[in-house]
Amino acid sequence: MNEGWKIFIIILVILIVAFASYPFLLSYLPEPLSTVLTLVWGYLLFIGLGIFLIMIGIVAAYVFHSARYGLWLSRVGLILIIASYLFVLLDVLLPTWVKKEETAITECEQLVDVSNVLKTMSCLFIGYAPSKIGGATEVTYFNFIIIAIIGPFAFFFYIFRDLMNDMNFPSSNEAKNVIAFVGAYAALRGALASYFVQFFVYGWFGMGAFAFGVFMILMAWSLVGKFFKGFTYEQDVRKLLQVLTGKYRPLSPEAFLAFLSNLTYSAVESRKGSILDFIETNYGRYLRNRVELALRIAESSKDKTAAWKKGIEDIIKERAF
Repeated sequence: MNEGWKIFIIILVILIVAFASYPFLLSYLPEPLSTVLTLVWGYLLFIGLGIFLIMIGIVAAYVFHSARYGLWLSRVGLILIIASYLFVLLDVLLPTWVKKEETAITECEQLVDVSNVLKTMSCLFIGYAPSKIGGATEVTYFNFIIIAIIGPFAFFFYIFRDLMNDMNFPSSNEAKNVIAFVGAYAALRGALASYFVQFFVYGWFGMGAFAFGVFMILMAWSLVGKFFKGFTYEQDVRKLLQVLTGKYRPLSPEAFLAFLSNLTYSAVESRKGSILDFIETNYGRYLRNRVELALRIAESSKDKTAAWKKGIEDIIKERAF
């Protein structure tokens, strides 16, 4: 049994035990914990579904020997967990234990207020701002901008940028940054502005809960990405060793280059000497030099895998073999 199935079975058992013990926990927990558990139970179902999808993604990667679909399944699971966690905070935990602040948050009636730059910034980005009538001060505005604008915007920008890196589209880093900026702004300004604003009305408790949640979510997002990158590296090295050791019939130069272009730069770099020797032995010194040049160019590039892929594709187009 491979590691993917082991992880899947362990998590499945934990989820079954957790849901089976729900009535027992409900009868023995004191107030207000039992009330809170009742309120969050529906959200816990979505969190459990998210964890289940992550595990399915990991198993799919091992079964199909490809990280592509497993990564997307795991991302969907993480998004379910993200949404459930934030809704639990705002709909259940904060209202149960934290009193709302007196500062009122109002929808902006005009975008620009020449007498208040901070209010103008809030209105331009999310369409909401603290109300002067509700006791807002400059400190209030600064806190509001951090928790309701900068924090969520950075969160969405990171998510959009990471997704485009996974897809490797578009190829230009500048284009990725522009799309990530526009996507983050649209998500914040359009659908979710009023939701994130609500964290502010719980004061420092709300802001702390939001900051902690975002930190944990981004860490989980990053760990899932690193797991699948590691999995891809492992699979690439395994396939590369099978080709280099002659397990497959000899490939034509074009087929071998196409095979190399689909590997990650890190996998190729880890077996650089063996690859170059194999190319020189089977396809000649000229092709070896071209591939070595592509490796050097990729090494100095920001996106090494994309640069490596482009370098090999250029060799194929030129038929330099």
